[in-house]
Amino acid sequence: MNHERYGDKLATKIVENFESHGVRIKINSWKQRKGRYIFAVELKKGTKESSIFKCYKDIQAKLKLPLFQPIKRGLSIHIVVSIQPITENRLSKMLENPRLTDGSRQIPYAVGYDALGDMCIVDIAEMPHLLMAGSTNSGKSVALRNLIMSIIWSKSENDVNLLILDIGAYDLKIFKEVPHLSHPIVEDPETGLYVMMALKAEMERRISIKK
Repeated sequence: MNHERYGDKLATKIVENFESHGVRIKINSWKQRKGRYIFAVELKKGTKESSIFKCYKDIQAKLKLPLFQPIKRGLSIHIVVSIQPITENRLSKMLENPRLTDGSRQIPYAVGYDALGDMCIVDIAEMPHLLMAGSTNSGKSVALRNLIMSIIWSKSENDVNLLILDIGAYDLKIFKEVPHLSHPIVEDPETGLYVMMALKAEMERRISIKK
């Protein structure tokens, strides 16, 4: 494949498809990285930035691309495209990465790979809260299992105790034997209320000690 010719052709198709949705953009340049085409996008006069993110899924379906993702970094907008199926998003590969166990993160979480193919490992100890949300079959359960697996892989039961509530879904039974559990996996609301009240009491006890 002549990648230079294909990249130019793909850039033209992207612009045309956005214009068919009333989104006027210009692609100034593009480059290849890790098997992806990365297009630098300029908004034409009157085009809102948010409009790109509203219709890109339709364009991805029209072009039949495994990956078609607009991203914003700073003031720049890029569209990342792959014409080949994404195969590097394997948890096993992330668990082998030294960044997960080198101690630089208090509670590491192997989130996955970003649109550019870079491995994303974060420290949930630095997050005040973490909310996982999405439509049906969007990967919420997988993300939650990845979170738990990251913790039990990188930390011993002496460092981390887990309290898992899996009421109604039963997606987390695979963790019922891990030594990190401070209570058997909770699968009913009554037990869930009991353990949450016990957790609340423990949190209040620790807060009072700090004071």
